[in-house]
Amino acid sequence: ALPGTQWVPAEPALALLPMAQRPELQFVSPTQVVGNSGCNRFAGALHLGGGGLQMGPLAGTRRACADELMALENRVLRALDATRSARLEPGQLVLLDARGGELMRWVQQR
Repeated sequence: ALPGTQWVPAEPALALLPMAQRPELQFVSPTQVVGNSGCNRFAGALHLGGGGLQMGPLAGTRRACADELMALENRVLRALDATRSARLEPGQLVLLDARGGELMRWVQQR
């Protein structure tokens, strides 16, 4: 159900960022993910199957931004890199680490 969907962080403070700075995650196909990590754009492989979900390696642009946006970007990219599975809830995608711990929640864009 993920290919063809687009997501933004569920945290209200992040939803208030200008569109160009708002993190975004888009599942382009069963094998590709693209998005915005807050400062830079990224793209990479998507591995779905057996109840698992992994993204990467991710390649991104290399713009420098304000410290707070770089901190947000690092947080987003760490969460994507650590993702090993996910849980779909009504309107939300919950990224989970290898132990099933919650990394980050995303809200589906319509």
